[in-house]
Amino acid sequence: MYDEISPQRWVEAMGAFCDDEVEFYMWGGEPFCVDGTFDVVRGFAEYDFVQYARIDSNISAAKKIVNRCPSEKIKINASWHTEYFDFDQMWKNVMLLREQNMVAMVNFVGSDANMAYIKEAGIELDDLVARFEDHGMFLNVAADFGKGNDPEYRRFMSKYMPDEDWEHIHGEHPPHGAPCNAAEHFFWVGRDGELTSCGAMRKPWFQKKAEHEVLGNFLEGVVKPKVRTCPQTSCPSIIGYHQRKDNDMSHRRHLEDFVARGRKHRLAVSGG
Repeated sequence: MYDEISPQRWVEAMGAFCDDEVEFYMWGGEPFCVDGTFDVVRGFAEYDFVQYARIDSNISAAKKIVNRCPSEKIKINASWHTEYFDFDQMWKNVMLLREQNMVAMVNFVGSDANMAYIKEAGIELDDLVARFEDHGMFLNVAADFGKGNDPEYRRFMSKYMPDEDWEHIHGEHPPHGAPCNAAEHFFWVGRDGELTSCGAMRKPWFQKKAEHEVLGNFLEGVVKPKVRTCPQTSCPSIIGYHQRKDNDMSHRRHLEDFVARGRKHRLAVSGG
């Protein structure tokens, strides 16, 4: 990632957007497996106009994160993989981030392996959810894609996630042409700095050679937003959902809205 374009160059390039209110997201794989990411994250967060960051990461890098790029602007969407970390290790690392106010939520997939682990460890899932809440954190119990659309599994998951989330990830709740402002606010940054958006496509995503319209270049400080309705009729993105107008989530700090909706659902289910 940083062999040709150094972390310092990426950080300097962000300065061109000083007249904007910027949030940056990192997801897919593990961003912190590349050492330069710590420098980029720290450098971005030091800009006053960069107001927020969502970074999807497992908890293995927690100590390095708080040592090398501590900032309350940075919110980690932390994943707990029980095959790599037992409960005590997970809790220690999550609390390192929590002490710095750097946790957006913790993701726990309701897979057979994860459920078997907590059962063997003598942990009830509801107690685990409550423990996170006691410390002001939201444990997102996510559906296991490998379980498919099994009715029994769906009943189990309905206690922890809204129907809309289940329907979306299983292709039952597409936007059907709902207005989406992704091309105005939400841009992907390529390895060469090229800016594209899921909301600006020359061809639909389902065609073999889907093409995204180039909207600028981050390294050149150029971005040309598009005001348009996204052409997709069955949005596959679990990252860009907050840009659509078929939900009431803000396009800013969207994980806060996601967490609030999840908490509201759980209270309704429990009768609280």
